[in-house]
Amino acid sequence: MNVRMVCEFLGRLPWDESAFALGVAGGLAARGHRVKVFTDGAEDTLVPAGVEMIMRDVRRRRHQRQPFAFARWARARLDEDPSSVGLSFSRLVPSDLWLPIGPAESAIARRVVKGHPLSAAMELVVRPWLATSPMAERRAGSSVSAQRLDADHTDLVGATLRRPPDLADRAARLRALLRLGSARPGVLLPTTHTERAGFWAAVEGCAHAARTLRSQGRSLRVLLAGKHAATVTRRASAIGLAANLDPLGAIVPLSDALAACDLCLVPTLGGRGRASEGTGRLLADALHHATPVVAWHTAPGAQVLREHPASGRLVPDPDDAASSAPAVRFGEQIAALLEPGARRAASEAAAALSPTLDPELLYDRIETRLRTIEASASPARGDRVRARGRI
Repeated sequence: MNVRMVCEFLGRLPWDESAFALGVAGGLAARGHRVKVFTDGAEDTLVPAGVEMIMRDVRRRRHQRQPFAFARWARARLDEDPSSVGLSFSRLVPSDLWLPIGPAESAIARRVVKGHPLSAAMELVVRPWLATSPMAERRAGSSVSAQRLDADHTDLVGATLRRPPDLADRAARLRALLRLGSARPGVLLPTTHTERAGFWAAVEGCAHAARTLRSQGRSLRVLLAGKHAATVTRRASAIGLAANLDPLGAIVPLSDALAACDLCLVPTLGGRGRASEGTGRLLADALHHATPVVAWHTAPGAQVLREHPASGRLVPDPDDAASSAPAVRFGEQIAALLEPGARRAASEAAAALSPTLDPELLYDRIETRLRTIEASASPARGDRVRARGRI
């Protein structure tokens, strides 16, 4: 197959959403498919072997967006080869298989508008695309796509981190370095999406869990992984959590951190349907590493825990009217799952589930959908390409 893939921006960090897209690109290329990735710009990104990357603007930086210009350019690239199959990860560009990941443009704009008027004005000066990107997304949503799978679709949930052969040794070394143990358990807290709903309630939940463990003579370590670790550290001081934090930085491989920690927290809400955010790969990667998970009920990938509840804990969302003191409940579940017997049982359940979350199975599902689209589109493909419309 000739696969033309769209991803608006390619970041260089493992927790960037584009890492999911590049993982899929590499998986398809390894299967012998010809893969081209069309992107508006990229950082110092490592592109998988066999994948060709084509940029609209090599000078573009992460926050220098031009939504309409990028959407026009990307759709033109998809339409250049009617015999290829289109795969888009951008909310701005529909395609044969459309897997929009990341927060909705309208949701980003709402968060800015809800803030202080002066802050909103400054955001619009720095990021003028906030005013136009929701319109570009709505325009894309009115176009035709053979298949649109939103981020909470079961087919999208799968691990993307491969487990190295020496993972157990590497995890043991990291645990020794951080002095983790039964009296000093560690939970992994991703800090990339601090702006998303649920995050700060989860941080407060960590503080509650730390107090509970302290009363038992134990010390909770919260391992921070992500680009806003410094922000979390500053805010944590106000709730008495700063002394429990261990920022890992970008040097520690995420796979090592997942294998070394006792629990992984999924601290944000993912939403549902077209409002869904994230891909659930963090939750899937944790379970793939046999690490139990504590997550909000609508966290990205939470459907896996609903189907396999023994491998972790789900907590009612902070905005659920029936949920009282959500941060306390989140902390209670952390403390409960850190009891040695409960943690061991959850880890065994996660280990049993691990093979079903292998990255290759995720790539198989996406490849199967692309092949189905390719096979069914033969005579009518030109009609569907024309039906995508133009911006």
